[in-house]
Amino acid sequence: MEEKSVRGEGTTLGDIFRVIFSQKWLALILAAVLTAVCVVGLYFGYNKSKKYYSVSFELELAGSENSEQHVHKYPDGNTFNYRNIISYDNMQNVKNGDSSFAGVNINGLAENGCISITRSITQLTENSYETVYTISAKADKFPDGVVARNFLTALAAMPDRYLATMDIDYNVYLTTSENAIDYRTEIGDLLKQANYLSEQYDKLIKTYGDVTVNDGKTLTSYKQKIASYVDDGKVLSNLLTVAEEGLYLKSESLKEKYRFDLTQLEFDLTKAEKTLQNLLHSDDTSGSASNALVIKEQSDLVEDLKRDKTLYQSYIDRGITGAAIPESFLTSLDEAHKTVTAYTEEFKQVTGTVYSKSSSVIFTSANVISTSGGMGLTMIVILSLAFGIIVSFIVSYIVGYCLAKRHGKKAKLPEHAQDVQPTEQVESPFTEQ
Repeated sequence: MEEKSVRGEGTTLGDIFRVIFSQKWLALILAAVLTAVCVVGLYFGYNKSKKYYSVSFELELAGSENSEQHVHKYPDGNTFNYRNIISYDNMQNVKNGDSSFAGVNINGLAENGCISITRSITQLTENSYETVYTISAKADKFPDGVVARNFLTALAAMPDRYLATMDIDYNVYLTTSENAIDYRTEIGDLLKQANYLSEQYDKLIKTYGDVTVNDGKTLTSYKQKIASYVDDGKVLSNLLTVAEEGLYLKSESLKEKYRFDLTQLEFDLTKAEKTLQNLLHSDDTSGSASNALVIKEQSDLVEDLKRDKTLYQSYIDRGITGAAIPESFLTSLDEAHKTVTAYTEEFKQVTGTVYSKSSSVIFTSANVISTSGGMGLTMIVILSLAFGIIVSFIVSYIVGYCLAKRHGKKAKLPEHAQDVQPTEQVESPFTEQ
């Protein structure tokens, strides 16, 4: 018989899609599930580990107006270092100060450079600069973007918190006044404290202007209250005069002290008088203003020493102590302490308000926070959908192919393919009969 050969074709693309289509529901379900899983995994897993939150801001800090360019100093004299904004202590303080930050992983932020701060300085004019600070932190250390924004802005506000808690000792002369061993020093230090406060108000006005503080009151109005008490009312000056003229002593032991002081005072007086005589009889006859000023100052010193000598001698001879001191004087002295102390506490509150008004954190973006790194949600969806479709097609084809094979189905031959015929047996002439 004549041999017939078979000419077959390979699997076509149509055959593949027919197999996949036979498992269309499996393909749809797999595509949907895989896409969803990939979106969630990429967005909350991979994407979050690669994403950073950033906050950029400018800083205006009270007390830095006259310091070197880009160097901030607090009113208490301490230098502000911008790197301290992301210090572990500051992060811990911010977290402890707000329960909404409980989920912030500050230990993770502090490790492996997961948070950083940079400073960018741009010269605008010859004497004008713009300084922008940027805090960047890994997104996976925060529960969400809202918490990240609030936490990073709270970190940036560190200078304001420092100013609010800054404790400057303005009781310069109050302490010495309270510990004075005699009334003369006690009242004199109260007067020095009042004058010191007046000078501090002048400095604030010179630096920040006549700022309105509370209830429409300006710095000048607060200063004027002290001036009315010290200069117009002369309360402290009059109280000092009463103490000296009355020869009031805090204790009898002061008389012995004044005897030793009187010895030194007499020595100083003799020396001062000799110096004055030398100035008066010097060869300088030019009559210059500076020479006249020196002579006047020396003359005033001599007069003060003479007065102190007389006063010390009077204290020794006729000074009174204890119950002999009028109660009215002691009451007035106590009221003077309360008044000057109240002025000092008021000044502390005023400075706090002025510093808070003169310090600010200005964010450079309306949204405050920005993100970088990772992939956008649209890209994540596209990649996840492509992955889901490809994998679902592969799985569906494999399942369809296996099911068809299990049920004994054969692939159809193409229409032009010929049937396979058995080969005819032809007797060989050499076959034995």
